[in-house]
Amino acid sequence: MSVKTMGRSIIAITVLALLVFGGLAIASGLTAIHIPGSFVSRVHVASLFGQADLGVQGVSVATGSASTASGATAPAVSDDAYQADNDGDGLSNADEYANFTDPNSSDTDGDGLSDFAEVENGTDPTDSTNSGLAASGASSVSSSDTDGDGLPNEWEIQYGLNPNKATGNQGASGDPDKDQVTNIDEWANGTNPKAADTDGDELDDQWEIEYGLNPVDSTGSNSARGDPDNDGLLNKQELAYRTDPSNSDTDADSLPDQWELAFGLNPLDSTGDNGGQGNPDNDGYTNAAEYRNYTNPVKPDEPVDDDDDHNDHTNIQRTFLPQVAK
Repeated sequence: MSVKTMGRSIIAITVLALLVFGGLAIASGLTAIHIPGSFVSRVHVASLFGQADLGVQGVSVATGSASTASGATAPAVSDDAYQADNDGDGLSNADEYANFTDPNSSDTDGDGLSDFAEVENGTDPTDSTNSGLAASGASSVSSSDTDGDGLPNEWEIQYGLNPNKATGNQGASGDPDKDQVTNIDEWANGTNPKAADTDGDELDDQWEIEYGLNPVDSTGSNSARGDPDNDGLLNKQELAYRTDPSNSDTDADSLPDQWELAFGLNPLDSTGDNGGQGNPDNDGYTNAAEYRNYTNPVKPDEPVDDDDDHNDHTNIQRTFLPQVAK
């Protein structure tokens, strides 16, 4: 339990001795102080102990019971009840009272954040609209974004960011996992701001997002062994060579990425010897012509013909596939 929470517990137990058991009856015979039932109900006396609405009017320490409009009496309660955690949200019942939260609901204001998370992170667990923001001049801020950085409190808390700090790695432009995807983009894409590969498929989130793959799906065409452009290169190979997994000719030079890689040409460069009009073997045939005729662009006058009943272009693809781990 944090010091802050412990402090609330001590205060809560002291105050609750007055609230739950009602008007203070002092042993010396001084007149008891009567606390109105409306104030008692503010801290959910009946709900703490699983009672129906008892219509509490006031309570008395002297008797250890609560009186009701109908004359019914709530049972005396042990100190253990204060330290219990009815809703299992991490806040004791005493802490729930100190923070005016519902001890039988882990999310009193229904905003998606548990009462415990809101108490620990300094947001209001009883107000889903965070009305306190208006007082600080931030009334235009999203109701679930205390620091106004565009990142919902719930998301920041989920990933260990500070919902009360909008600067550095805690803010929208932060990048705690150094994957070149800012926090605001991580949130928009459903990725983990503290993991460069959210779905664990060996494909960086940044690369998957850039090329339209799903960074939170490690199956099918989105996986390391997927091939969405059907060019014979797996996504893992496309990542290694920085080619476009959705385009079989990344540099648009009329030479397929796989073919260029097979012969040592650069699939990201469409100029000079790497382009369709290049002639790296100086045999008078352009790369485009070599590709169309199934010949080797880096060795003059060398067709691929091994009489194995496969056409030469197929042989090139099978023989010279880039040696990247599959």
